[in-house]
Amino acid sequence: ITFFTPTFNGFKAGVSFAPDSDSGQTISADSTSVENHFDGALNYSGSFNDFSVDAALIGGTHEVPGSGSSDNTYYAVGGGLMVGYAGFKAAVGALHEDTEDTSEIDTVDVGLSYGTGPWSLAVGAAWSEFDGDNGVNNESIAYSAGVGYEIAPGLTTWAGATAGDYEGGVEEFTNFQTGISVAF
Repeated sequence: ITFFTPTFNGFKAGVSFAPDSDSGQTISADSTSVENHFDGALNYSGSFNDFSVDAALIGGTHEVPGSGSSDNTYYAVGGGLMVGYAGFKAAVGALHEDTEDTSEIDTVDVGLSYGTGPWSLAVGAAWSEFDGDNGVNNESIAYSAGVGYEIAPGLTTWAGATAGDYEGGVEEFTNFQTGISVAF
């Protein structure tokens, strides 16, 4: 069940609920082992002369059935802010996830973009830390850059690269992407 409010003075809210998997209604066709999933969000989007502001707060929770009669509660809270002026946009976001008696994950990302005419350029960075209650802990960081060109209205080509490090995982990584985006 999902409900979105109408937009009022730039504000919009939404809530959703997915019932227990044993009540005949499931979150997906696959077994998810998640019960009573609730989400809520509030966002704002507005502009003031040449400035633009987009902001959001999110939250979610559900129960993860444990062994015996013990369930683990998962929750996530986060938010983000993007401001723009004269073709520039700067953004920051943060998310905290916690599964009771299991793990916590904290993530922060930042980005800066500039667009002029058909061209767009962007750079960004993301950091994440996983702390497991079983002693497994790791940290990840990634940096990215990209360029885009609008060939025609709704047709854009782009290229980008990402480099980073997964502590405790695949260690260092680099990837390159290119593509065409079509929007109607």
